[in-house]
Amino acid sequence: MLIQTPTKAIAALALSCAIAASPVASAGPVDVVELSVEQIQADFAAGNYTAVELTRSYLNRINRFDPVYNSFISLSPDALSRAAELDALYAAGGPVGVLHGVPIVVKDNINRGGDVTTAGSPVFSTAAGGLDLLAPESSTIVKRLEDAGAIIIGKANMSPFALGVQPGLPSTAGSVGGDVLNAYDRGRTASSSSAGTGTAVNASFATIGLGSETNGSIQTPAGVQGLVGVVTTPGLVPTDGVVPLRSYLDVVGPMTRTVYDAAVTLDVLAGTSPTDPETAPADAGIPAGGYVANLSTTSLQGARFGTFDAGALGFGVQRDPDVQAAFGNALTALEAEGATVVDATSLFFVPELVPVLGAIGAIQTPDNTTNIFIYELNQYLEDLGPDANFNSVAEYAQLTGGSTVLPLSRLGLVDAGSPISDAEYNALNDALNDLQDQYQAIIAAYLAANNLDGLFLPQRALEVLSFLREPGSGTTIAPTTFGGAGVTLVASYFDDGLPFNVMFTGAEFSEGELLSFAYDFEQATQARRAPNLVPTPTAAVAGFFALGLFAARRRRSVA
Repeated sequence: MLIQTPTKAIAALALSCAIAASPVASAGPVDVVELSVEQIQADFAAGNYTAVELTRSYLNRINRFDPVYNSFISLSPDALSRAAELDALYAAGGPVGVLHGVPIVVKDNINRGGDVTTAGSPVFSTAAGGLDLLAPESSTIVKRLEDAGAIIIGKANMSPFALGVQPGLPSTAGSVGGDVLNAYDRGRTASSSSAGTGTAVNASFATIGLGSETNGSIQTPAGVQGLVGVVTTPGLVPTDGVVPLRSYLDVVGPMTRTVYDAAVTLDVLAGTSPTDPETAPADAGIPAGGYVANLSTTSLQGARFGTFDAGALGFGVQRDPDVQAAFGNALTALEAEGATVVDATSLFFVPELVPVLGAIGAIQTPDNTTNIFIYELNQYLEDLGPDANFNSVAEYAQLTGGSTVLPLSRLGLVDAGSPISDAEYNALNDALNDLQDQYQAIIAAYLAANNLDGLFLPQRALEVLSFLREPGSGTTIAPTTFGGAGVTLVASYFDDGLPFNVMFTGAEFSEGELLSFAYDFEQATQARRAPNLVPTPTAAVAGFFALGLFAARRRRSVA
């Protein structure tokens, strides 16, 4: 049972009112289920509907179903006016960009200027007893999306500070937005911190979603929702304006229903940014022509992939028999497209790998991890600038009553002061980045020595808890673990209707090749299925809950 806060309960009448009050008359609802970017652009060109009609149809669907699934923390109150603006621009000169009029949901650790960024935590929500974190400026990635014509329809629910929860608890336990439910089965996990994005995209509440990952938070929600999830190389996509967790591993990537939609989104997001020094090598890592231009239905012909079963070796969990059978079918499909799959167990025995992994583990002690997180959170708050309502953890504590501690999800109560000096932070961060570089060099050398184009693995390795079908890690000691690239997509479905996703992984900046491999596999298998959603019990209840969703975190002007 979901517990709705009073403010959330106030809100969703405004959503119904906003939809009804839209000044542009609709020719009728648009069927948004499984709608793709390609189809939207074709429909705009044919005059089948406008951006306003499309956006209103998505909002109506959210209003009808999301009070059950809880995938949003907030909706953008200017979504319809933004759509009307785009319609006028289209009429005057054609599409603004490749994402013209496309509704997109972004995880609520990503800044959009003037909106509240909760990072999923009651700490950053006045309605939940904390203090609203108002971002004066949008993150680089939101600016890029909007410059390409996208409509940010709302902010997705997430676990507080992307820290996740203990096994056995709902994936977003403690979130200011409540528990996110899986669109395929409300009794199964929505998984990991990008759960809200996963449910919103799977349920067709938006065309595209953005998730973030530090250790599995794009790939695992995509895995349990049958989505395409792109784990990008650190530095490919700017992360300024994104609440950090562990910056040397933090990445942002698309979560979509098709590989094309993921590729066209990455074409917009990727690239060097002057506001994020870590993206200096990004432009060189983008394939010639971009990601969409490199998609091919013959890319698997002659490709070679390694695979392994870490559980069988004792380095990971044993695969569930159903997973093993599903993976066997996926291997058959891969080989039918002309690929070769070879055993890559020897990756575990590369001599140089063990000391690097050991050194990473030695640095990532609980104390160091907490200290790095608080240091980087303070940096993020400082970067919000003078128009933000607070710029440090200590200032937050003063504004909320002079407390000397800040409750941060699983980190517990953290001292409001900066725990480490600049020099101490730089030493830790430099060491981690150096080890990450070493790890990626080892992976690249292994792939080259074995003539491999990447690894092909189950995204989900076992059923940890039978009542949740909690995802295990099918990518232990794979390139995505410490800075490589990965693309997950659905390969088939289990008898209970839940998806089985596979993962193409490779060395850093291999997104172009991996997306093309995934595209070939997707076009050959055509496995994706839409979920059957359960509507809100009554229209009255829907309006009541939708009101809280819309109004509680309304857009505000920033002085």
